[in-house]
Amino acid sequence: MKLESCPCCGEAMVSAFEECPVCGWCNDYANTAYPDARDLENNKMSLNEARAAWKKKRKKIA
Repeated sequence: MKLESCPCCGEAMVSAFEECPVCGWCNDYANTAYPDARDLENNKMSLNEARAAWKKKRKKIA
């Protein structure tokens, strides 16, 4: 099982199709290949939308 940095938050190591324990993003390679695509198999928002939402959430926490 290959682990890589979460493509959404970058704060956890996840394998393919695993949900990130930090931000909840499912590491789906289709979303990574098409970061503006919505409603692909495992995620409701696009990767770019999720990244923006994560940044906004982190600012509120900090």
